Amino acid sequence: MTQQSGFREETAPLRLVARLGRVRPSPLLRELFPPDIACHELLGPGDPAALHPEEKPFVGRASLKRAGEFAAGRLCARAGLEQFGCADFPLKVGEDRSPLWPRSLCGSIAHTHGYCASAIGESSRYKGIGLDVEQVAGMSAEVWQRICAPPEVAWLQRLPEADRRRVASLIFSAKEAFYKCQYAVTRQLLEFADMTVDFTGWELGSGGFAVRPLGLSRLQQQHAPPWFGRFRFHEGLIVTAVSLAAG
Repeated sequence: MTQQSGFREETAPLRLVARLGRVRPSPLLRELFPPDIACHELLGPGDPAALHPEEKPFVGRASLKRAGEFAAGRLCARAGLEQFGCADFPLKVGEDRSPLWPRSLCGSIAHTHGYCASAIGESSRYKGIGLDVEQVAGMSAEVWQRICAPPEVAWLQRLPEADRRRVASLIFSAKEAFYKCQYAVTRQLLEFADMTVDFTGWELGSGGFAVRPLGLSRLQQQHAPPWFGRFRFHEGLIVTAVSLAAG
């Protein structure tokens, strides 16, 4: 039996653009997630004045930069929530600092300097969604030891020097996206060293990756590894995406 979805595809021109400033459907994320996941992005900071009244207390005395990032994430998420009929839903913050999505939905928010995005899907279709965005600024060899398992360090050392920092940043982002996705399912705190990631297509700038556990993961009780995601390098950014189907 085919399950009826509440998702409504939005195409430009989008009415939410006028209401939410620069929020728009994300062609970049659209390439990385299944088509029934709502993907939105915003260039630059969000306006804290546009937050829902019940979201504003979570900004508190945050710096202007942090307040703009928080607002950008909520505005992107609001656009996605409205696609599923959740208008004016205040996206509050849980004790673990993660967003408190409506019970019928799950999602992920990511931001880096000058860019923010969200991905949202129905809980009946997805158990978890993970999104991460990083600057392709490169990571030094000193950082590798904290984010990479021994096989990944060995791989980086075999790469041409010009590629090492770029690929290290990709490893970091892929693990971040997977962590967000699995945490939504298991609430388990994992370390970078608890997993290893293999990539296809990194030389081309886009492709897929597989995550494998190096220790015990609660996710293994529900979904057999490896777990898969997709990535893309785009205009100085690395974007990584993971989703776990329900059932």
